[in-house]
Amino acid sequence: MSPGWGLLQDLTGHTSNELQRLHKTGTERSNNSVHQVLQNLQDTICTLVEKACQAQAECEEFCSVNASFSARDVLEPVRRMYTDRQASSQSRD
Repeated sequence: MSPGWGLLQDLTGHTSNELQRLHKTGTERSNNSVHQVLQNLQDTICTLVEKACQAQAECEEFCSVNASFSARDVLEPVRRMYTDRQASSQSRD
């Protein structure tokens, strides 16, 4: 398993704990806090995907990679989804 998966698991666990904490406190600000926690998760995932795609591109400079094992081929649709979503949310702000 790559180090990125461990980081993603840790991030998911932290996010889950934070959301549970917010649910238990049930304050009026919870909706904004939940939104912020989820936005942070999305931003971090986007960063991880970008780094994985960049690392894959750098590796492909030295050796060819079977497309079925290519992080870029697998993660490119995810990267586009997050990038497009971020661009549309920024244009609304």
